[in-house]
Amino acid sequence: MQATGNPPPDFLGIIYKVLPPDAKVVVEVGCGDGWMGAQYKKLNPFGRYYGIETNPDLAAIAALQLDGVASQISDLPLSLDNLNHHDRQSQPDEHPLNPDHPEPTDRPDKFDHHNEITNREFPPSNGSKGSVDCIVYRGDRNSPQNLLTELTYYRSWLTERGSLIAYMPNLHHWQQFGQVVTGFRSPEPQSNSKSSKSAKASKSQQAGFAQPQEQNTQNNQQTQAFNFLANPTSLHFYTLDSLRQVFAQAQLSVFEIQTEYVQTSKEQDTQFDRYLAAAKPWIEHLGISSQHFQLLSRTKAFLIRAAKIPLTTPKLLIQTFIAAPAGCDRIRVLEPDRFSATIPHTRAISGNSKQPINLKLAFADEAKVFVWQRALLFYPQDFQKQKRILQNGYLIVAEHDDDPYLWPENADNKFLLFWSSHCVQTSTKPLAEHLKQFNPNVKVFANHLVNLPPERDYRQTGKKDQVTIFFGALNRQKDWQPIMAALNQVLRQHKNVMVKVIHDREFFDALDTKRKHFQPFCPYEQYLEILYSCDIGVLPLQDNQFNRMKSDLKFLEHAGHGAVAIASPTVYANSIAEGETGLIYRSADDFAAQLTELINNHDLRHRIARNAYDWVKENRMLCRHYRERREWYLEMRSQLPRLNAELRERAPQLFEN
Repeated sequence: MQATGNPPPDFLGIIYKVLPPDAKVVVEVGCGDGWMGAQYKKLNPFGRYYGIETNPDLAAIAALQLDGVASQISDLPLSLDNLNHHDRQSQPDEHPLNPDHPEPTDRPDKFDHHNEITNREFPPSNGSKGSVDCIVYRGDRNSPQNLLTELTYYRSWLTERGSLIAYMPNLHHWQQFGQVVTGFRSPEPQSNSKSSKSAKASKSQQAGFAQPQEQNTQNNQQTQAFNFLANPTSLHFYTLDSLRQVFAQAQLSVFEIQTEYVQTSKEQDTQFDRYLAAAKPWIEHLGISSQHFQLLSRTKAFLIRAAKIPLTTPKLLIQTFIAAPAGCDRIRVLEPDRFSATIPHTRAISGNSKQPINLKLAFADEAKVFVWQRALLFYPQDFQKQKRILQNGYLIVAEHDDDPYLWPENADNKFLLFWSSHCVQTSTKPLAEHLKQFNPNVKVFANHLVNLPPERDYRQTGKKDQVTIFFGALNRQKDWQPIMAALNQVLRQHKNVMVKVIHDREFFDALDTKRKHFQPFCPYEQYLEILYSCDIGVLPLQDNQFNRMKSDLKFLEHAGHGAVAIASPTVYANSIAEGETGLIYRSADDFAAQLTELINNHDLRHRIARNAYDWVKENRMLCRHYRERREWYLEMRSQLPRLNAELRERAPQLFEN
């Protein structure tokens, strides 16, 4: 959330989606108030994120959120000596894209741009060139020479495996083009602020970076309009080809270009049709393809990703079918796939039962992986689905993160998914061993946290101050019933305890207290916000086959959000260091005693919470593990002859004509 309260523009979300999650050093040119950097530091708390910002008001705000802000990159503390202490598992190796753009939120569709950048000499460096893993660059109405100069300069700051992400507004977009030709722009709404300085900062805030004075912008547009009317070829419009040429001249190897489109109203569609009709004569005169002109005119911006040195890594498409969207798709496939898509030469797309499966999405030079997420394949008719995927050259992966025996329909259909796929990926070692009865090729990808919020600021409070207990889970009735009486006993003895419950109405109704709050099933972000407001979390799991195969995700969420976990030994004893990062209860009486101690002893509560936070940060952040999936997929594809031979033995039906 931005410090001024204004929502960030859409393009920041687009750039954010492709930032390499494990970069050691990121520099954002035109960082505004630091919104994107603040978001990035949640998913990568190990890297350093710097901003370049010439607006002093915005720079002051950004400095509170980033590791450093300066008016030029040469003034940033980028000495290699200052960066070596960041112990990382991997250097950014490659860095493409999830072609699905983020859905529009409450961010404005329109934003202003820098004034035209003039040729200038860059100052000598006080830092170390070749020390930045990723540079975020926002291009504007630069001439090709100015863009080339800047790209060449910023390239020198990249590590050998570094990348540059450039967001290039398209001056050829039909609405933008009309403003240039007419020299007119829509007037900005007048601010009600009494302070003109605050008003300017707020206006700049919405754009996310410093703005030129309004008069300069108007003069610049009028000059451009005059030049265009006098000589239509004098104003440079970037096309995909011309952008590639400029990047190539800067010795940056482009490996991905996204085009940004925006949703339009019926009225805007009508205006666009009129624009095309009006432009038709001079399009024909200039010999421009009408189809090409229409596509380019709808493109609001280009998002370009380029590497310092040409990539030699294989290209990979990860195509996922989401069969169980509630509860597990985000942590098991959507977020890992989004992270994988930041790796160069990697694309990730997903679909569900609302759309037919399209097996023609891969480029000719891409290796293909098809992931079934918790799918139920019907025996024998769904052999045809698997056969079609196989014939289209995919590695077939079954993703499953629970004991399949819990659902009778899996057994009714002979567990077809598992043995008719090349391999299986799952969440825990016990579950992996269980699934090997169907398929010997099983890989464990443990669950991880995607974002780590700022560490809680625990104030020294007495035992009379309120303590909040959290419970939020699906299908846990049989697990919490053995401790409910003990929990109610503790609640009756402590009038300073509030209980917050998500989803489980039976648990809520069984609580013998009026100091409780119920939240129905809610979005994951809201779930985490509620958890972040609590002090203690209850994590019960009875000892049975189904529970023993579950993951420790609930503990990770509690640890990352500052709530001390009091948990059963099933699953959690393997992750919690007892008394250090959480508490383990082994009976109802044990639960009551430990809960009482946590309520009364705030020093113990805060010490355990801090330890757990540090542990999950160091060990279970996705930014340190997401590359494992691509590596395994490529490894499995390299073994396709063996996997196909095994598959032929298990499922000869897939190879019949």
